[in-house]
Amino acid sequence: MTLDLPDARIPTESAAAHMVTQIPRTRIDAPVRDVIQSLHGRAFECADVIFVTTVDDRLEGIVRINDLFAGNGAVIGDIM
Repeated sequence: MTLDLPDARIPTESAAAHMVTQIPRTRIDAPVRDVIQSLHGRAFECADVIFVTTVDDRLEGIVRINDLFAGNGAVIGDIM
């Protein structure tokens, strides 16, 4: 069995078949309170971490949801 995606046919037994694209993302300099606010009312395919990315969408790190809500940092980079 394969999944039909716009650019490829992905075998369902491959790792790529389990990847998701609707994930929470932010930048390293984003204020923690703004990131928390941005999560309200949104549904994600996976939301146990916030992915911290660069302007060109390269992964810089992650912040666990638990750390996000417990974090005392002013910006995401403080709790990453």
